[in-house]
Amino acid sequence: MNVEKNNGLRLLCIDGGSLFGIVPLKVLQTLKDRTGKEPHELFDLICGTGTGGILALLLGVLKVPIKECMQIYEPFGKEMFKEVFRGGKFIFSKWIMKDYSKARTENFEKKMKELIEKYSGNEELRLEDVPPQEGLTPRVFVIAQRCNCVYLFRNYEDTKDKFTAGTNKVTLWEAARATSAIPTYLNPIKIGYQTFAGSGIGYNNPAEKALTEVCRIEAWKGQTVDIIVSLGTGVISSQLEFGTSDFEKYLVALADDCDRVARDLKIQKPDLYFRFDVNQGISGFRSDAQRFINTMKMATEHYLYEPNIRARMDRVISKLCERKPKEKPKPKEKPKPKKNDIECAVCFESINQENSYTCARCKKTFHTNCIVQWVFTNSSHTCPLCRHKIEYCDKFKV
Repeated sequence: MNVEKNNGLRLLCIDGGSLFGIVPLKVLQTLKDRTGKEPHELFDLICGTGTGGILALLLGVLKVPIKECMQIYEPFGKEMFKEVFRGGKFIFSKWIMKDYSKARTENFEKKMKELIEKYSGNEELRLEDVPPQEGLTPRVFVIAQRCNCVYLFRNYEDTKDKFTAGTNKVTLWEAARATSAIPTYLNPIKIGYQTFAGSGIGYNNPAEKALTEVCRIEAWKGQTVDIIVSLGTGVISSQLEFGTSDFEKYLVALADDCDRVARDLKIQKPDLYFRFDVNQGISGFRSDAQRFINTMKMATEHYLYEPNIRARMDRVISKLCERKPKEKPKPKEKPKPKKNDIECAVCFESINQENSYTCARCKKTFHTNCIVQWVFTNSSHTCPLCRHKIEYCDKFKV
């Protein structure tokens, strides 16, 4: 068995997708049921954008259990995205989106702060307050935009581009707001003197960015990637039936972008890249929020039972479970004295005859300094082993 391969890096990448975020959660629930471990225990890096970014923060930084995350996300998603459901169909009117964006933004911030307060005790918890720890906290980043350039909010800073293309000097709710600020839905957020918005076209599937980030992390220099688990949200561009509004066009472009990245990585890294994306039963569905969520759950369950998907999941489970634990470094052994050397009975280091004292009764030999320290510490002029009177101390008036 190849130890280097088994101890390679494991990456979890989650697409953006508003209410569709229930899909990756169902896939992660399957991983939890089969491995018995939460995502923060299985992966070295968890990243996401939009909805995927929120999930990355909940699962990787706050370490919310999958079961609780499912319970949190449903009411959270319905509350945040309820305006897009009206009259039994999706409403993506530009006027409606603009009308609700300010109130929705305030509501989003309030809900995120409540979640962070619940699981950390501090609604202003910063990313730098939860640094990565091997086996406890994975590295986490979410993607946003600054001046039309990609920008990462991370819980670490040991990268070659720290403070220029990413930072950990923000709160969790600010990072969640920034990655979720999609056009016409949530307003951009100003942090310090900079304005941030959602990652947009090019990074809705964050898998490519995750591979780039691995190369920038100094602590991972020379490390190999063992597996990339990429979770889609079921938004397939060919199944979208929207009109011509800006928001509708934006959703179609995001879906096309996710598909492109997935196709490229399947070709480039077929043995490392594992994509799970429900490709039917979701994208064409139109109904109220609760019914929509229920349909997504059912479609994802059916998807995971397909023979080829089950085989893919088996391979993922095998890779995630076969990693060998890192061996703890062996403590350095003190050099053993040579056969002709004399060993001090106190410190067990070799000594020479000129700087030593030998007890008349037990015949054990000690360093002069060891005996002097023993006498001063214990106020006793006796051998540390046999308690015979030490004449050496009397002679030198210790």
